[in-house]
Amino acid sequence: MEDEFPRRVVARIIKDGLPPGVGVAKDVKAAIGFASKVFVSYMTAMAQALASEQGRKVITADDVLSALDEMEFSEFKPELQATLDVYRGEQEEKKQRRKAAQAEKQIKIAKEAESAEGIEGIEQQSVEGNAMATETDDEAGQAVKDGGDGEEQDEQEEEVEKDDAEEDEEE
Repeated sequence: MEDEFPRRVVARIIKDGLPPGVGVAKDVKAAIGFASKVFVSYMTAMAQALASEQGRKVITADDVLSALDEMEFSEFKPELQATLDVYRGEQEEKKQRRKAAQAEKQIKIAKEAESAEGIEGIEQQSVEGNAMATETDDEAGQAVKDGGDGEEQDEQEEEVEKDDAEEDEEE
């Protein structure tokens, strides 16, 4: 048979549909596999025709559900709809998990960037602090060269003047 379903898949579907202990001959498995292929092909053709009537080239799940009605297999529609709802729910959960994971990743990246900026800020403050300390050290060094800072020099001059005045008075 050309383009048949995998035999293991057909065998598992058959096994799941039968009560325990019931056997199936190989030729029955082959016949059911062929019938499945015909059924899927027919349903696909019906769904495609419904999509074409609406000017679409893509078959949707709603087209397949409508095809069941057209094929007079409406009794399968509720079970198929329930299975479709479960599938869509699972897909939505996966989508939400991916979004949550992506959001967590963005938060982590932002925190790392913020942390790095904080470290850079601390380093920058340290550099600025060192520069200020160097400026203060430079000013103090200049004051020492000049004989002290301005206030200290004034005080020293006053003391010298007092000492001179006292010496003059003693003489």
